[in-house]
Amino acid sequence: ALSNGHATGLWLEELATPYYAFAAAGFECVIASIKGGAVPIDQGSVTGGFFTEDCKKFMHDPVAIGMLGHSVALSTLSFPGCCDAVYLTGGHGCCEDFV
Repeated sequence: ALSNGHATGLWLEELATPYYAFAAAGFECVIASIKGGAVPIDQGSVTGGFFTEDCKKFMHDPVAIGMLGHSVALSTLSFPGCCDAVYLTGGHGCCEDFV
């Protein structure tokens, strides 16, 4: 949580839209996090205009939401070699966790 008590997490649109763009371009997507396991979603990103069509699709996509719920620990990936690219999502969780 942030110092003001706001729960942190990734900003869903910043994961969902690139996830589908990368998949459409033929890339295999792996969702990883620092420790692995469930990645929290900033609740502000699933309300109103922030909850885009890609967000809705992601939340109802069993493969995508399954990967988010069971992310791979970064320490299990070998760099270089495992990935063609690394994309970091936005959100308060990332701002706190990547520091």
